[in-house]
Amino acid sequence: MDVSEMRIDYVRWAGSDDERQIVNRLFETPASYRYWESYHSGLMRTVGDDDSRGNQLRKMRRTRFQLIHRQALFEFLKTSSVTGKQREALVGVLHGTQDYAKAVVAEHSCYLLSNSSLYCADHLSFSVMRDTRFSGRLEHYRRCYLEYFGHYCNWILAESRGQDFPLNCLVPLLKQELQTLQRELLTLPAPIRPTPN
Repeated sequence: MDVSEMRIDYVRWAGSDDERQIVNRLFETPASYRYWESYHSGLMRTVGDDDSRGNQLRKMRRTRFQLIHRQALFEFLKTSSVTGKQREALVGVLHGTQDYAKAVVAEHSCYLLSNSSLYCADHLSFSVMRDTRFSGRLEHYRRCYLEYFGHYCNWILAESRGQDFPLNCLVPLLKQELQTLQRELLTLPAPIRPTPN
């Protein structure tokens, strides 16, 4: 957690405008920061509970995938032109019968937590675990996942309007490609530890 806390503080002051905007939301109240701290600590405990470096690496990779997936809905809501009843319909399908306002607040919170933790997990993976090959290819996976999720959301929206979505046949293909890419990334060889002199 010490490395993560130093990283989140670095991003807060020296990150991009978008990164600083996200991270600064954590510091709006002591309670919001403690909530993120508890959330992130739980993720890192899952990674660190294993003594095997190989297992820690695999768990960190899976955690980074999970964080990307958890950002997707709010990322779509933020970047799409979907508003009003269409947005309510989409959130209703993805959240079931949950109240729309509560669901959007929950998604925003999830987005902030996931992004903030991903900044730290990316740093830990790249700088501490030296998992550079995986880290280098993860951004490609993220773009592919957001593309898939965007098509999935547009399919849901078309169905909610009683329309056909001409690209619906792409959704299962994109999902299959993502699963293949994820397997490939998870099985990349572990980085070689430098030997002490």
